[in-house]
Amino acid sequence: MSLSEKPKPALGIVGLGYVGLPVACSFAKAGYAVTGFDINRARLADLKSGKDKTGSVDNSDLESKTLSLTHDPSALKQCDIVIVAVPTPVDQAKRPDLSPFKGGCIRRWPELETGRDRCI
Repeated sequence: MSLSEKPKPALGIVGLGYVGLPVACSFAKAGYAVTGFDINRARLADLKSGKDKTGSVDNSDLESKTLSLTHDPSALKQCDIVIVAVPTPVDQAKRPDLSPFKGGCIRRWPELETGRDRCI
């Protein structure tokens, strides 16, 4: 089987902010099945209605048939590769605050079966 005939992996993107959403939409445009996960239900409702209020992507990018948006972390079980794109703000001493990562990802890691690729 040539590389072009190999099936594309299903991708999961955790965090649909100004980094995660463009990544999700770019992969969906390229024909990958993408599951976008975020804990902010109001943001998800806007995105599902075709509106990105942050302007990170064109609203038309949200119409991709290969892009699925959810707040249900169990949807990530179907993904072969999971990319984590959550905020890492810094304090006054420029130390990163990893609580969004720890709360949003590490807590959900057990739901992802072993053998999956994870990109942080």
